[in-house]
Amino acid sequence: MRVLLINPPPFHRVDQYDEPDFPQLGLACLAGELEAHGIGPVAVVDAKLERLGYGEVLDRVRAFRPDVVGLTAMTNEVIQAGRVAALIKQADASIVTVIGGIHVSVLPESTMAEFSAFDLGVLGDGEVTLRELVTVLGQGGDIRKVSGLIVREGNDTVRTGVRPRVADLDRLGAPAWHLFPPARRYMFSTQRGCPFQCPFCVNPNGRRPRQRSIQRVVDEMVMLVERFGARTLYMCDEVFTLDRERTMALMDAMIRAGLPGWLEWTAATHVQCVDREVLVRMKAAGCRLIELGIESGDPDILARLHKGVTIDAVHAARRAAAEAGIPFGALMILGHPDETWRSAWRTLDLAVALNSDQTIFGVMVPFPGTLVGQMAQRGEGGYRLIARDWNDYGKQHGHAVELVNLSRRQLELLQGIGYLRVLLENGRLADFARFGWRFRREALALGIRLATGGRRHDRGRA
Repeated sequence: MRVLLINPPPFHRVDQYDEPDFPQLGLACLAGELEAHGIGPVAVVDAKLERLGYGEVLDRVRAFRPDVVGLTAMTNEVIQAGRVAALIKQADASIVTVIGGIHVSVLPESTMAEFSAFDLGVLGDGEVTLRELVTVLGQGGDIRKVSGLIVREGNDTVRTGVRPRVADLDRLGAPAWHLFPPARRYMFSTQRGCPFQCPFCVNPNGRRPRQRSIQRVVDEMVMLVERFGARTLYMCDEVFTLDRERTMALMDAMIRAGLPGWLEWTAATHVQCVDREVLVRMKAAGCRLIELGIESGDPDILARLHKGVTIDAVHAARRAAAEAGIPFGALMILGHPDETWRSAWRTLDLAVALNSDQTIFGVMVPFPGTLVGQMAQRGEGGYRLIARDWNDYGKQHGHAVELVNLSRRQLELLQGIGYLRVLLENGRLADFARFGWRFRREALALGIRLATGGRRHDRGRA
């Protein structure tokens, strides 16, 4: 069976996720599992990384002549995936098109109903499900015996049963990075799962953390450096330092392997899961930035998030990072349930006081499968759902929701003011200039949205 995996072109090219300098980790994991079991040939088309349009993707499909095409999509990517699948079906209706990713996992039936070009959907962890599906297709067997699918049957769809999450991640094939163009930056995962219950997160990997062995992790890092020339990793773990003992052991193993000096990396974690000693060890192992989900500067909103974050704990984490010499990244959200201008301004005040090396202000996205998404659908929490389609569900450049107390324009105005305040009120003029140049396209997009009231044109075009 010839299998082609595709990361579809972006809707519009505005930020680093539309034109990334790193390959798509999910497709690498899927391809690695297929190859580890002798399935193939397998190829990957990462349209975002390779800056490909729809026509170029279709040319690659024709050249490879796949039996099965697998596409991956988050919510704000599913329209683009649907368009790629439709073009493939027009070119060769015999190709089996499979959609995977968080959007179809959360909305299986509606996704299949909305996008008729998808033959099948893979729900949840995709590696084993896709491997078994391709094997059964190659043997001419009954795909309904493969758990973890949603299958189109005439005008109806049928789920084939729940696929248990992969408990032992070491049993999966190593990511097939050789199927992508070489890169200097890679997304990397040492574990999956997050025990916290943030109302704005769908938690795609489940509440129970599942860890890869330290030796497997370090071996892959060494391979990325030696074989592919990797110089930067972004750790995709939801809470990188969740297990303190494991974190310390991993840092020691990375140091023994000689990775510091060759490899720099960034990670995100929880305010409760860092201290000076851990951060010092991370610094020694090559960490160049630690990001923390602070979310809000309003104590009442923080309490309602049930995340265990307090203003005092945030400042303590900031001090620990400064003492360890690790740059600190603050991740903020504007537009929490019942947010007001005053509560949002407190978030900006906290960001200014933290004076983080990197501050990100996102506007709330009511993703399907989240509590915030349910509230927005019901008009609770002061929300008004204004999305026209799934392309509006982007984290930095979406247009999905506003509040009774804060219009969409006001939310985006606060977003722009926040970036200005952090740098200018702290006298960081050089950083302001660098920030403006690095994110000039994002800044232009924000300016256009503010000037036009959020109206966008040429929807669905890459």
